[in-house]
Order: sequence, then C-alpha cells, then structure tokens
Amino acid sequence: MDLTCRPQVKTQGPVSPRRLAAATARGEGSRKEERREREARKTKKEEGKKEEERKKEKKEKEEEKAPKQKTLLKPLSVTTRSGSKEAKYTVPKGYEFRLNEVSVTATGPTTGTWQLTAHQGRFANGALGKQYQHTWKDTPYVVPSGKTVSLAVTCTKPPTGSGTPKPTGSGIPAPTASAEAAPDTCTATAMLNGLLVPTKGPFSSPPPHKAA
Repeated sequence: MDLTCRPQVKTQGPVSPRRLAAATARGEGSRKEERREREARKTKKEEGKKEEERKKEKKEKEEEKAPKQKTLLKPLSVTTRSGSKEAKYTVPKGYEFRLNEVSVTATGPTTGTWQLTAHQGRFANGALGKQYQHTWKDTPYVVPSGKTVSLAVTCTKPPTGSGTPKPTGSGIPAPTASAEAAPDTCTATAMLNGLLVPTKGPFSSPPPHKAA
C-alpha cells in the first residue's frame, strides 16, 4: 500500500513549562490590566459625581447667602402748613428699584402742589385735592442703587378776601368766597409699588431698559 500521497500531519510536541508559565503570565497580566481600567473608569465616574455634588452644594450655599429679589410697597408721606417739605426713599446698596406703579393721595388748598422726583428729575406731579395713579405697563421705571425717590409738597394758600364784606339780613357780614373755610394743611401720600432687584449674584437680572 502506497502512502506517499498522504499529507504530512505535523504534531505539536509538549509545551515546555517555561512557555506555559509565560503564556499564563501574559493572560493574567491582561486580566489585571482590564481590571485596572475598569476600576479607573469607575473611580473617575465616582469622582465626577462627587464634583457635581460639591458644585451643587456650593451653588446652594451661595444662593442662600445671596441677596434675593423682593417686592417693595413703600409709602412716602408729607404734611406741612406752609412752604415746601419732602420725604425721601433711598434705594439700598446692591439693589435697583424697578417701579411698576405709583398712586398719590393729596389734600389741601387747591393752590398747593406735589411732585415726585428721582435722581435725574421729576417724573410725576399734580395739584392737591386730586388723586393720581400711573402704571408702567411695558417696562418699569428703574432707580439705580443708592439713588433717591422724593415726594415734595409745596403748600401755597389762596389769598384772603379784601374789602368790606356785605352785611346779611341779620346785620352780620357774610364771608367772602375766598374767606370761607378752606384746608390750611397740605398733605400728600405717595405709594410706590415695585421690585427690588439685586445688581449682582444669581438672582440679578438685566435691567429692562436704561435706568431713570
């Protein structure tokens, strides 16, 4: 029987202990490297979470201490019997006052007047004895930090009558129209309604328009 055409089958001899140990070491080293990479990824992820928690805690502490927006309903009242007198409100440091609405109640001689001014001049005025109200619908009237809103009242009394009063039927002179009872005290109260907004910090916001 001719066996010359059969393919030669190479048989691998026994692996030497040294080669087996080297292969085992390589496999073990690869597995250790994979474990180190997994642990490194896990550690990095945990550190990322801790950093996010630290940032969140820091932000919460800053917000807790930071000045916040607050509604302000501030009355200004003036009473005088002659001349001029005023009452003032100064915007606190670190805030701006965004005035949304103002209403004024004023009593006294009709010749008396009142006026509201901010740091750049008058923005409302009227005569005593008349009610006044104004609302800034689109954008508030902004008064910057440290600036003042003032209510001033000028008490000007009407002139007294002149000449001799005409006698009445009872012989008692009748009072003239200007001498009749009239208010002799000038009083005005302005109610300022708006929002105090921090100029810095997490609760600040851009002004809706140029400050007054």
